[in-house]
Amino acid sequence: MNELKILHTSDWHLGVTSWIGSRPVDRTSEILEALNEIYSKTLEFQPDIVLITGDVLHVRSNPSAESVESIIKYLKNFSDVAPVVMVLGNHDWKGLRSLKELKLENLRIVDKPEVLELTGKRGQRIKVFPLPYVETSSLISRIDNRDERIGKLHFEIEKLMKYYEREATADWNIMVAHVLVDGLKISGIEKKTE
Repeated sequence: MNELKILHTSDWHLGVTSWIGSRPVDRTSEILEALNEIYSKTLEFQPDIVLITGDVLHVRSNPSAESVESIIKYLKNFSDVAPVVMVLGNHDWKGLRSLKELKLENLRIVDKPEVLELTGKRGQRIKVFPLPYVETSSLISRIDNRDERIGKLHFEIEKLMKYYEREATADWNIMVAHVLVDGLKISGIEKKTE
């Protein structure tokens, strides 16, 4: 099959509060409205795979029960349509790992690099190569010197990329990540839409 329809979403930030002056504003209703729209488009579009690249939550510790319940609802909804791969981001509560225990056939929650072999909705052979948010403290915690830590991190990621490249043997090979890209030039499109 020479076609693969992908739905990609990221950075839901459920639980975020923004501020208008000194007054907090709960953004939950706006976020849920957007997620309902994304789900509606998912039903219409019928993707072969859904990719969620982190920060579904805004609070890393002690997220609200309502936020977690909403995430479970939408992950189930999306996984009823197509296979879902969700990588954890820097804002995500590590307790989201436990959602793996839901044992939803079409849901993969990823908190560490690994090769995922999936079958797309129309039978496509897909490999997904995730790179969740890297906790530098856990990867290279024993190195005190900042430059050495950065060098070690680059080395580890380069090694992972070479491994992923060797494993890229499916009909469709997709890398997904939740990372900050240093030196990225902003296109300016954001300014045009304001």
